Amino acid sequence: MLHKISKSWMNVPQIFLLFSLIMIPPLSPLHNGGTHYTDQTFGTKDVSQVRGIRADVWTAQQPGDWYAINSPVGICTTTFPCTGHYFETGYIKGTITKDNPTFLQQYAAWKDPDGTPQAVYHLGNLSDNTMYRFQSLYSNTAQRWEAWRDGNPVFYPDHSLGFQNGSMVVCGAEGGGTGVPLGVQCLNMSYRVGTGAWTLYNYVNNQHTAGYCAYEPYDFSVVAWGPGC
Repeated sequence: MLHKISKSWMNVPQIFLLFSLIMIPPLSPLHNGGTHYTDQTFGTKDVSQVRGIRADVWTAQQPGDWYAINSPVGICTTTFPCTGHYFETGYIKGTITKDNPTFLQQYAAWKDPDGTPQAVYHLGNLSDNTMYRFQSLYSNTAQRWEAWRDGNPVFYPDHSLGFQNGSMVVCGAEGGGTGVPLGVQCLNMSYRVGTGAWTLYNYVNNQHTAGYCAYEPYDFSVVAWGPGC
Protein backbone atom coordinates (compact mmCIF):
# COMPACT_ATOMS: atom_id res chain seq x y z
CA MET A 1 0.00 0.00 0.00
CA LEU A 2 1.38 3.40 -1.01
CA HIS A 3 0.92 6.00 1.71
CA LYS A 4 0.88 9.76 1.37
CA ILE A 5 0.62 12.58 3.89
CA SER A 6 -0.73 16.03 3.14
CA LYS A 7 1.40 18.97 4.26
CA SER A 8 -1.70 20.69 5.57
CA TRP A 9 -2.00 17.96 8.24
CA MET A 10 1.59 17.99 9.36
CA ASN A 11 1.21 20.21 12.38
CA VAL A 12 -1.97 18.54 13.69
CA PRO A 13 -1.07 16.48 16.79
CA GLN A 14 -2.99 13.28 16.12
CA ILE A 15 -2.57 9.65 15.15
CA PHE A 16 -3.46 9.12 11.50
CA LEU A 17 -5.48 5.91 11.75
CA LEU A 18 -6.39 6.14 8.08
CA PHE A 19 -2.80 5.46 7.07
CA SER A 20 -1.70 3.64 10.23
CA LEU A 21 1.14 6.15 10.51
CA ILE A 22 2.47 8.34 13.27
CA MET A 23 3.82 11.78 12.38
CA ILE A 24 6.20 13.38 14.86
CA PRO A 25 9.00 15.84 14.10
CA PRO A 26 11.91 15.22 16.49
CA LEU A 27 14.35 13.81 13.94
CA SER A 28 17.17 15.56 12.22
CA PRO A 29 18.82 12.63 10.46
CA LEU A 30 21.92 12.67 8.26
CA HIS A 31 23.75 15.30 10.26
CA ASN A 32 24.84 15.93 13.82
CA GLY A 33 22.71 17.91 16.18
CA GLY A 34 19.35 16.23 15.68
CA THR A 35 17.12 16.38 18.74
CA HIS A 36 17.43 13.14 20.74
CA TYR A 37 19.82 11.69 18.13
CA THR A 38 23.19 11.33 19.77
CA ASP A 39 25.21 8.93 17.60
CA GLN A 40 25.67 8.20 13.93
CA THR A 41 28.00 6.66 11.39
CA PHE A 42 27.42 6.84 7.64
CA GLY A 43 29.31 5.85 4.54
CA THR A 44 28.86 8.73 2.09
CA LYS A 45 29.75 9.72 -1.46
CA ASP A 46 29.35 13.09 -3.15
CA VAL A 47 27.29 12.72 -6.34
CA SER A 48 26.14 15.77 -8.30
CA GLN A 49 22.46 15.89 -9.36
CA VAL A 50 21.66 12.56 -7.69
CA ARG A 51 18.00 11.53 -7.57
CA GLY A 52 18.14 8.02 -6.19
CA ILE A 53 19.96 5.71 -3.80
CA ARG A 54 19.25 2.07 -3.03
CA ALA A 55 20.96 -0.56 -0.90
CA ASP A 56 20.35 -4.03 0.45
CA VAL A 57 20.23 -3.67 4.24
CA TRP A 58 20.46 -6.57 6.69
CA THR A 59 18.23 -6.02 9.71
CA ALA A 60 20.13 -8.45 11.99
CA GLN A 61 18.43 -8.59 15.41
CA GLN A 62 18.47 -5.05 16.75
CA PRO A 63 18.23 -4.58 20.52
CA GLY A 64 15.10 -3.00 22.00
CA ASP A 65 14.52 -0.49 24.79
CA TRP A 66 16.39 2.35 23.05
CA TYR A 67 15.00 5.67 21.92
CA ALA A 68 15.88 4.83 18.32
CA ILE A 69 18.08 2.61 16.18
CA ASN A 70 17.71 3.17 12.44
CA SER A 71 19.39 2.60 9.08
CA PRO A 72 19.16 5.70 6.89
CA VAL A 73 19.43 5.15 3.14
CA GLY A 74 19.22 8.69 1.89
CA ILE A 75 20.15 11.72 -0.18
CA CYS A 76 21.39 15.07 1.12
CA THR A 77 21.45 18.41 -0.71
CA THR A 78 24.97 19.28 0.46
CA THR A 79 28.27 17.54 -0.14
CA PHE A 80 30.10 15.95 2.77
CA PRO A 81 29.24 16.51 5.56
CA CYS A 82 25.46 16.70 5.28
CA THR A 83 24.13 19.98 6.67
CA GLY A 84 21.23 20.60 4.29
CA HIS A 85 17.92 19.10 3.32
CA TYR A 86 17.47 15.38 2.87
CA PHE A 87 15.14 12.48 2.16
CA GLU A 88 15.74 9.00 3.59
CA THR A 89 14.16 5.66 4.41
CA GLY A 90 15.22 2.41 6.09
CA TYR A 91 14.37 0.37 9.16
CA ILE A 92 13.79 1.77 12.63
CA LYS A 93 13.19 0.38 16.10
CA GLY A 94 12.65 2.27 19.35
CA THR A 95 10.34 4.25 21.59
CA ILE A 96 10.46 7.18 19.13
CA THR A 97 7.86 5.31 17.05
CA LYS A 98 5.41 5.28 19.99
CA ASP A 99 5.33 1.49 19.80
CA ASN A 100 6.79 -1.31 21.83
CA PRO A 101 10.54 -0.69 21.44
CA THR A 102 11.00 -4.18 20.00
CA PHE A 103 8.78 -3.42 16.97
CA LEU A 104 10.88 -3.23 13.77
CA GLN A 105 9.37 -1.18 10.95
CA GLN A 106 10.14 0.99 7.94
CA TYR A 107 10.23 4.76 8.23
CA ALA A 108 10.78 7.80 6.01
CA ALA A 109 12.19 11.17 7.06
CA TRP A 110 12.94 14.48 5.37
CA LYS A 111 13.36 18.17 5.96
CA ASP A 112 10.62 20.52 4.75
CA PRO A 113 11.47 23.68 2.78
CA ASP A 114 11.15 25.76 5.96
CA GLY A 115 13.78 23.55 7.64
CA THR A 116 11.39 21.53 9.81
CA PRO A 117 12.37 17.84 10.16
CA GLN A 118 9.52 15.41 9.51
CA ALA A 119 9.20 11.65 9.90
CA VAL A 120 6.61 8.92 9.37
CA TYR A 121 6.63 5.41 10.81
CA HIS A 122 4.54 2.22 10.39
CA LEU A 123 5.43 1.84 6.69
CA GLY A 124 5.46 -1.93 7.01
CA ASN A 125 6.32 -4.54 9.63
CA LEU A 126 9.85 -5.90 9.18
CA SER A 127 11.54 -9.11 10.31
CA ASP A 128 14.81 -9.70 12.14
CA ASN A 129 17.73 -11.27 10.28
CA THR A 130 16.30 -10.34 6.91
CA MET A 131 17.65 -8.49 3.87
CA TYR A 132 15.54 -5.63 2.52
CA ARG A 133 16.27 -3.37 -0.42
CA PHE A 134 15.52 0.20 0.70
CA GLN A 135 15.44 3.00 -1.83
CA SER A 136 15.04 6.77 -1.66
CA LEU A 137 14.06 8.13 -5.06
CA TYR A 138 12.87 11.30 -6.71
CA SER A 139 10.36 10.06 -9.29
CA ASN A 140 10.90 11.81 -12.61
CA THR A 141 7.42 10.72 -13.70
CA ALA A 142 5.42 11.62 -10.59
CA GLN A 143 7.69 14.55 -9.62
CA ARG A 144 7.92 13.60 -5.95
CA TRP A 145 10.22 11.92 -3.42
CA GLU A 146 9.38 8.29 -2.66
CA ALA A 147 10.42 5.64 -0.13
CA TRP A 148 10.66 2.11 -1.55
CA ARG A 149 11.12 -1.40 -0.20
CA ASP A 150 11.99 -4.47 -2.27
CA GLY A 151 11.16 -2.86 -5.58
CA ASN A 152 7.88 -1.21 -4.56
CA PRO A 153 7.07 2.36 -3.48
CA VAL A 154 5.49 2.45 -0.01
CA PHE A 155 5.29 6.17 0.82
CA TYR A 156 5.53 9.69 -0.58
CA PRO A 157 4.89 13.15 0.90
CA ASP A 158 2.30 14.81 -1.32
CA HIS A 159 3.91 18.25 -1.22
CA SER A 160 7.13 19.60 -2.66
CA LEU A 161 10.19 19.30 -0.45
CA GLY A 162 11.82 22.17 -2.29
CA PHE A 163 14.51 20.13 -4.05
CA GLN A 164 14.60 17.52 -6.80
CA ASN A 165 18.30 16.63 -6.76
CA GLY A 166 20.86 15.93 -4.10
CA SER A 167 24.62 16.23 -3.80
CA MET A 168 25.48 13.26 -1.57
CA VAL A 169 24.29 9.69 -0.97
CA VAL A 170 24.32 8.12 2.48
CA CYS A 171 23.94 4.64 3.97
CA GLY A 172 24.68 3.71 7.56
CA ALA A 173 23.45 3.78 11.14
CA GLU A 174 21.97 6.31 13.54
CA GLY A 175 20.58 6.14 17.04
CA GLY A 176 19.53 7.88 20.19
CA GLY A 177 20.71 7.08 23.71
CA THR A 178 24.02 7.13 25.54
CA GLY A 179 26.25 4.50 23.97
CA VAL A 180 23.49 3.18 21.71
CA PRO A 181 24.70 -0.02 19.97
CA LEU A 182 24.72 0.44 16.19
CA GLY A 183 25.42 -2.13 13.52
CA VAL A 184 24.15 -1.73 9.95
CA GLN A 185 25.26 -3.55 6.81
CA CYS A 186 24.58 -1.82 3.48
CA LEU A 187 25.29 -4.02 0.44
CA ASN A 188 25.06 -3.44 -3.33
CA MET A 189 24.85 0.32 -2.87
CA SER A 190 23.94 2.19 -6.05
CA TYR A 191 22.83 5.67 -7.06
CA ARG A 192 20.92 7.20 -9.95
CA VAL A 193 21.48 10.58 -11.57
CA GLY A 194 18.53 12.09 -13.42
CA THR A 195 16.85 9.45 -15.58
CA GLY A 196 20.07 7.49 -16.00
CA ALA A 197 20.96 3.93 -15.06
CA TRP A 198 21.74 2.78 -11.52
CA THR A 199 25.47 2.88 -10.75
CA LEU A 200 27.13 0.75 -8.07
CA TYR A 201 29.49 2.71 -5.85
CA ASN A 202 31.93 2.51 -2.95
CA TYR A 203 31.61 5.02 -0.15
CA VAL A 204 34.29 7.72 0.14
CA ASN A 205 33.74 9.50 3.47
CA ASN A 206 32.61 8.45 6.94
CA GLN A 207 30.38 10.96 8.73
CA HIS A 208 30.34 9.86 12.35
CA THR A 209 30.31 10.79 16.01
CA ALA A 210 33.14 9.81 18.35
CA GLY A 211 33.42 6.08 19.02
CA TYR A 212 31.55 5.06 15.84
CA CYS A 213 33.06 4.09 12.51
CA ALA A 214 32.57 2.36 9.16
CA TYR A 215 34.49 -0.08 7.01
CA GLU A 216 34.11 -1.74 3.61
CA PRO A 217 34.06 -5.56 3.78
CA TYR A 218 33.19 -5.95 0.08
CA ASP A 219 32.92 -3.75 -2.99
CA PHE A 220 29.86 -1.49 -2.95
CA SER A 221 29.22 -2.02 0.77
CA VAL A 222 29.62 -0.41 4.15
CA VAL A 223 29.34 -1.73 7.69
CA ALA A 224 28.52 1.07 10.10
CA TRP A 225 28.96 0.24 13.77
CA GLY A 226 29.92 1.26 17.29
CA PRO A 227 30.63 2.27 19.93
CA GLY A 228 34.11 0.98 20.59
CA CYS A 229 35.88 1.63 17.29
